[in-house]
Amino acid sequence: MENNHVKTCLHCGIELTDKNWHPSCKKKGYYICKTCQKAETRKHYLKNRDKIIARSMKRYNLIKTDTKFLAKRNKTNREYYTHRGGKQRAREARERRYKEIVISLGSKCEQCGFDDLRALEIHHKNGRPKNEQKRKIINKNYPLKRLQLLCS
Repeated sequence: MENNHVKTCLHCGIELTDKNWHPSCKKKGYYICKTCQKAETRKHYLKNRDKIIARSMKRYNLIKTDTKFLAKRNKTNREYYTHRGGKQRAREARERRYKEIVISLGSKCEQCGFDDLRALEIHHKNGRPKNEQKRKIINKNYPLKRLQLLCS
């Protein structure tokens, strides 16, 4: 047996829909629209500002000085980048991006037509040093019209 009555905000009386009813409020059965919820949250913060800031600073200072927590976090970060293959994933992503750039530039030398990817290098048309911009070219969306493929 479904209950199909129209749900309205208890504060302003507007009809609650998926667009104006926050999912967490809907899940908990709070009949309050997003606008009124925002106003209530703001009012609560302004009323309890000092307590909220003090609690936040206490938590921050505990974390900052807790050596066990810091050791665990550092170990987790180290494991992610070494044991779980983070470096390998990053290397593969760089190589994939490099191949995409080479393919989009035509996959062959502009001077002689040589097409072995292992021997091709990306060069600037205006003569900038290659090593200066290589990271920017691979990691960012660098304008490819400034680049050319040449044999090494």
